[in-house]
Amino acid sequence: ERTSVDSFRFAVSVNKKWGTAPERNKMKRRIRDVVSRSKDQLHHIDFLIVTKATTKGIGFEKIKESLSSLLMKLVLIGEQNETKT
Repeated sequence: ERTSVDSFRFAVSVNKKWGTAPERNKMKRRIRDVVSRSKDQLHHIDFLIVTKATTKGIGFEKIKESLSSLLMKLVLIGEQNETKT
């Protein structure tokens, strides 16, 4: 049960094919950092981020750019759905 109407939840999944445990944890930390910087724009949203093995080796700036773009799309889709109801 959700306790706050304005909250959001997310989970990060990094497959074992992605690399060793420290490599996977580093990717999860980077993703969490980008999402936490965008948390003011994310309300009433639950989502799951799943990485692919092909993303291995990309830098933090590319992760930040790609994920920020996707989060903006998610926010816009969420706003459109709220106006329809």
